[in-house]
Amino acid sequence: MSSSGQSKDGFVAKAAGVAVVGGIAWSIFKSISGTPSSASASSLGAPKETYFVSQGDTLFSISQRFGVPVEILKSVNKMKGDEIFAGDKLAIPK
Repeated sequence: MSSSGQSKDGFVAKAAGVAVVGGIAWSIFKSISGTPSSASASSLGAPKETYFVSQGDTLFSISQRFGVPVEILKSVNKMKGDEIFAGDKLAIPK
């Protein structure tokens, strides 16, 4: 622990723009360019690709495959929880 009471990992996470809450890393960076990225909340109205969930898929694995944050996948697909099942159809913002 440093003299400020913050661990080395916490210091590194803060310097990298990530907050760790309950063991989950959350990005604390905001877009300052004014140009939304392809995986931003503005993607909700953007063209979408259809993906059919395969056995073993998770929202996280799908988000990594397509470069879209889990929260955006959930929002675009009007999901409240994290459950997905093989055969489910998901819209993936492009």
